[in-house]
Amino acid sequence: MDDDLGLDSPLLSGDARDEIEALAAIYAPHFVRAPHATASSDLAYLITVPMPDSWPAHLHPRLRLTFPGAYPLHAPVAVHFDACPLWSGDMRSHATSELATMWAATNGGCAALDEGGIVFARAGKGSAGLHPNCHHGIVLFDWIEWLREYVASELGPMVDAMLAAQQNSAASDDVASAAKAEAMARVVEKVAETGRPDLPDLTVAPTPTIGRLYSHSDPIIDRKSVFLAHSAYISSPTDPAALTAYLTSHRRIARATHNITAYRLEMPNGIMHQDCDDDGEDAAGKRLLHLLQLVGARNVWVCVTRWYGGIQLGPDRFAHINNAARAALVSMGVVEGAETSQEARRKAAAAAAAGGGRR
Repeated sequence: MDDDLGLDSPLLSGDARDEIEALAAIYAPHFVRAPHATASSDLAYLITVPMPDSWPAHLHPRLRLTFPGAYPLHAPVAVHFDACPLWSGDMRSHATSELATMWAATNGGCAALDEGGIVFARAGKGSAGLHPNCHHGIVLFDWIEWLREYVASELGPMVDAMLAAQQNSAASDDVASAAKAEAMARVVEKVAETGRPDLPDLTVAPTPTIGRLYSHSDPIIDRKSVFLAHSAYISSPTDPAALTAYLTSHRRIARATHNITAYRLEMPNGIMHQDCDDDGEDAAGKRLLHLLQLVGARNVWVCVTRWYGGIQLGPDRFAHINNAARAALVSMGVVEGAETSQEARRKAAAAAAAGGGRR
């Protein structure tokens, strides 16, 4: 322990060694020797001042205490506030001043701060220049315990408010998660009973510019996950966002795990504007857009909603997403009902060949 704390250093007085050893025992394991110290430099130590257990660890102040060779009789410990979140400049000044005052009082002197914020004092009269009844400047334990009370009184209300806000947020998240789980359970239960989710009629007049929203009649169910697709013809770059907003304005769909979208819109100049959104299901949006490209869909928007059933499906989920989307495209006449993905690819290849390889 002596080696870890550097107590064999010739720079330390006997009183300083005793105090450092006591502090290490009282505040272990939060009192350690600072790294990068050299044999010829003043010894420095890091202490994390213990605050109430309810406080987050990063709000426990961490201080750097440097013991000069003249400590404790002729120079005090210098304190540096290494990590003290939420502290104001006034708090730092008051804590430093209090340490200087306590040290000087034991030596019968008066304390002040130099330009660097380091405390110093002028010894009073008495034997060897010190007060006759002094405690040789050994005040760190008393100061640290004072500091704990001071920080608690200054920051306690703020920390309590932060903790209360975190608890309220966590409670809100729990309620939201429970509500989402309940909603998904109702969707799965309704599908099991009737073959369709218990959803309102979403197909009539979804937006002022779009008169119909298509959907496929048979949701895909696999290991309690439910997949349902909707699609529509679009004519404006603002239509995809409007359709997504319309669909997710319904609570059951908004609470779904994913609402994956893709669209292709041919502009008046012949340029194809297209985009997709994974909504948290990695790469699903690109696969959905690729399906639209394969079937040659134009001016079409599609959304696949997934309610997660608690069991991971692996790659199967992508097949279900594409199959649900394709069924919605069949319902709107974009794809023929009997056409398979391979047939769609063959059609696309044939179309490309008929075009003479034009890009």
